[in-house]
Amino acid sequence: MLVLSIHLSSLARVDDFKGLFDLLEVRLKEDLSLEQEQQLLALKVPVLLTLENERLLARDWKLLPDIVDLSWDVSPAAIVTARAAFPNALLQGSYHSTGHRHEDFPLLLKDILEKGFDAAKIACATESTVEVISLLSFLKKYAGTARLTCVPMGETAQYGRVLAMTMGSYLSFCCLPGCPTAPGQIDIATMHAIYAASSISANTQRYALIGEHVAGSPSHRTHTKLMRTFGVDGLYVKIPVHKEEAAAVLPLLSSLGFSGLSITTPFKEMYGVSPTPVNTVKCNDAAIETANTDAPALIDALSQHLSLKGARVLLLGAGAVGMASAQALSAAGAELFVYNRTFAKACHLTSSVGGTPLAEETLQEKTHYDIVVNTTAAHFSSSFPQQLSTLPLSFWGVQLAAEFAFPSKTPFLQAAAAQGVRTISGTELWARQAAKQFRWWCNIDEEKAFDFLKEELSCRLQW
Repeated sequence: MLVLSIHLSSLARVDDFKGLFDLLEVRLKEDLSLEQEQQLLALKVPVLLTLENERLLARDWKLLPDIVDLSWDVSPAAIVTARAAFPNALLQGSYHSTGHRHEDFPLLLKDILEKGFDAAKIACATESTVEVISLLSFLKKYAGTARLTCVPMGETAQYGRVLAMTMGSYLSFCCLPGCPTAPGQIDIATMHAIYAASSISANTQRYALIGEHVAGSPSHRTHTKLMRTFGVDGLYVKIPVHKEEAAAVLPLLSSLGFSGLSITTPFKEMYGVSPTPVNTVKCNDAAIETANTDAPALIDALSQHLSLKGARVLLLGAGAVGMASAQALSAAGAELFVYNRTFAKACHLTSSVGGTPLAEETLQEKTHYDIVVNTTAAHFSSSFPQQLSTLPLSFWGVQLAAEFAFPSKTPFLQAAAAQGVRTISGTELWARQAAKQFRWWCNIDEEKAFDFLKEELSCRLQW
C-alpha cells in the first residue's frame, strides 16, 4: 500500500493528490486540535496514525484510523491502551535506527510480533548499497510471514524505497512535493510520474543502472516509462555503488531477482571478460550473462553517415568504452588510430585490436581522418576539453565527429560543429545503446525503443 506521509500543516494540499495513495499517514508528537481532527475526518481517506508520544493514546479520539503506529519498545500497558482506544485498527510496531546489523533483523521482527503488534516497520539509515540490499533481502525473505514494512532511509537510498514495493513491503511511504517527513522520501508526484507506483507489484521485473557516477543519467525518467509503454511490467532505478563494494553488489542484485543491469563507470572492465568491457548484464535465475551495447550503438550511428570499411578513424581514449569501440571499429574494417593521454595505454589497446597509437605531439600534424570519436571523460575535466576544442578537424578533412557524453553540447562537439563537421552526440549514442539493452532484456523492438527514447529526451536535452 502506498502511504502519503504529511505534516499537519500540509493537510490542505492532500485533496490535490487523493486517489494516488492508499493511506494518509499523520505523524503526531503533540495533540492535534479539534479543528485539525475535523479536517482529517472531512477528507474521507483511510488514515495511518503515527503516535510519537504514547500519552496521546489517552485522548478522546473521534478519528478511527485503519492503522496505529507506535514505537516497537512501548510498554505492554501502552499496547493494551491502544487496543482499547482503537479496537478495529491494526497496531504497527516501528523500529527506527541510524544503523543496525542486518543479521539482527529476523530477531527484531520476532520481538515486535511477540509484543502483540499486528505489523512491523523497520526503518534504517543506510550508508552503502550493500546495507540497502541487506535490508531488502531480509524483506524479500520475510514479507510472506508477516505484515512487514522495510524502509532504507537517506538521500542515496531512495531507490531502495521504490524497490521495496516489488519485494512485498506492506507499506511504502511518500510525501507531498517539497515536504519530506523522513530522510530520502520520494514525493507522490515523482512516484507516479517516473516509477508508475500504482502498477508496481511483486511481479514487477527489476532493472537498474549501477556505477559510481549515476546521478546525471536520465534513465530513471525514461526507462520505466519505456517498458510500460511497450507492455512490460518493469521498474528501472539508479543505484550508486562505491568501488570497494562493486565486487559484492552484482551477485547480491542477482540474488534479489533483478532481470537486468546497466553498468557504467568505473565497473565496465571489472564486470567484463578481458579484453571486452561490459555495460549490460542479464540475470536468469542463478546465471549472469554479459554484453556490450556501447560499441554496436556507435557502429550503427556512424554507419548512418559513412561507410566504415577503409575509413580512417581517430579514437580518443583507451578506457573501457575506447576498448569496446576499437574492437568494433576494427571489426567493421576501419583503419584505426588511437590517442590517449597515457601513451602506454594507447599502445596496449592497439596491440590487442590493431591500429596505430599516437603520441600527443602528432595531434596537430598534417594528416587525414574521416571520423573522430571521443570516448574520454574529457567533459568532466577542467583542462582537457580545451585541448579537444583545438583539434584541427577541418584541416584533417574530418567528416564526422562522435562523443560518448552528456550533455550533448560539449566543448569537443561544439568545436567540431564550428568547423563544419557533422556531429553525433552522446545523447544519441546513449539512446541507441539503451534500445539494444531493452531488445535483449525484454524483446522490445530496437528501432521503436530508439524512437521512443529520442522523443522522451527531446523534451529534456538538446538532441
